[in-house]
Amino acid sequence: IKQSNKFYTLIAAVAALFIFVPAFLFLSQPSSIAIIKSSEYAGWESSQATLEGSELHAGTLDLKTGVATLAFKSGADLTLEAPAKIELISAMEVKLISGNISMYVRESAQGFRVNTPNGYAIDHGTRFSVSISEDKKTADFKVLEGEISLHHDLGDVKHLSDAQALQM
Repeated sequence: IKQSNKFYTLIAAVAALFIFVPAFLFLSQPSSIAIIKSSEYAGWESSQATLEGSELHAGTLDLKTGVATLAFKSGADLTLEAPAKIELISAMEVKLISGNISMYVRESAQGFRVNTPNGYAIDHGTRFSVSISEDKKTADFKVLEGEISLHHDLGDVKHLSDAQALQM
């Protein structure tokens, strides 16, 4: 009877390894927040896979050449034109470090946040673009359709809608 108990204990331990180790590895993987929807002549500098269809996780992406569109899990699309550098933060937030981006934010992603060197924009369902100056001290925002709110680090809040632009 004692050998039988040892055998069952061994079987239970092995079964636990086959169940819990893969579950732990799966859960410890960084979650995907976007995919590369399209890319044209894109040359990247990144530690992440950057082929079309690649899943992206939080981290920095530096587009050296070409154009690429990222589709966020939240429903926002971001198009970068090289040279541009961004930091992916979450499915609802990105930081534009340098360069130009265009955003298309569907209803499911209203509230999407774009951080810049001196403030951030909150989307209210729209299409807009953001451009960081070469000295990285100003950001130009232009709303093509819809509305965004701009929040300056000094506390000022401005609202832009269709065809309005502002430098921050």
